[in-house]
Amino acid sequence: MQQFIGAAAGAVGYTVNMGGNYTLILTRKYTPQWAMVVAVVGLLFFLIGLLALLVKETETLTVTVAPSDGRTRINITGQGTPELISRLEGVVVSLPAA
Repeated sequence: MQQFIGAAAGAVGYTVNMGGNYTLILTRKYTPQWAMVVAVVGLLFFLIGLLALLVKETETLTVTVAPSDGRTRINITGQGTPELISRLEGVVVSLPAA
């Protein structure tokens, strides 16, 4: 679990929370691209387009590491940026095989 926390700590914009002994929850709030486009187009016609910048979306990625039959089971679910996914894949690949 420590290796996953270390990998996630360097990812930009994510908050890291523990969801229990074996669960790591990574969340990121961001402004979607469509909202930025609407804001720019709306700014050209009406100032009301700037309200689109208030729209936020949330990505959640859950990493569960649990013992199972003398081994360790790793389950990664949710959405994340390509940077975060490659960091987590790097941790999984670097773990010793059983």
